[in-house]
Amino acid sequence: MQIKSLKNNLILFFSFFLTMVIVAQIRIIEDQYLYTSLKSIKVMEDDLSIETEELTHLHQLKEEKQKELHAFLNIKKPEKSSELLNEILLRRKMQAGYQKLQGKGVIIELMDSEEEAGDGENPNNLLIHDQDILILLNDLKVAGAEALSVNGQRIVARSEIKCSGATITINGTTYGQPFIIKAIGDPKQLEAAVLSPDSYGDILQQLYHIRLKTEIKDFVEIGAFEKE
Repeated sequence: MQIKSLKNNLILFFSFFLTMVIVAQIRIIEDQYLYTSLKSIKVMEDDLSIETEELTHLHQLKEEKQKELHAFLNIKKPEKSSELLNEILLRRKMQAGYQKLQGKGVIIELMDSEEEAGDGENPNNLLIHDQDILILLNDLKVAGAEALSVNGQRIVARSEIKCSGATITINGTTYGQPFIIKAIGDPKQLEAAVLSPDSYGDILQQLYHIRLKTEIKDFVEIGAFEKE
């Protein structure tokens, strides 16, 4: 009788133990899915936003070219054509990042989280990666940023941003944290782009505890793109 009772107790114990193990595994899987999915969804949203922005830019470029052509066709004095060409050249240099810019804007400071990774959480999520910088830059562009730089490096269409361990390489130069993003444009709109609820900056702070600070400035200077 005692043996039978012992067997029953052992069965109950192992059943309970197995149930707890299964529940723990499910929680880990759910946590992994949570941490992965939110970032993945935001990445996909920003990829779509980049494509939409590029399409909008092409439409704007088409309209700009049509206006320039119209202006050339309506020139009546030869000296005016030289003035128009210089004006177009200056505008192109500014658009390409080969002209230093100054104006109102924001300065954003980014640093890795000081938290320890929880159960089921990928420790890499607590670090700043090139992808995080790129998404924030895109959010600022969408918010109307006229010029952008990261740690003094002007960001243009041909800029390269790559992650390498705890450092990030920008335009061929490697930097450690803090990562400083400067943006020229409407300060309130730019700040809202990285701090508003459900923005990528908000997700980095609330979910991954990335340290992010913004400061509105009346004067921000961003140098010209210099990499050959």
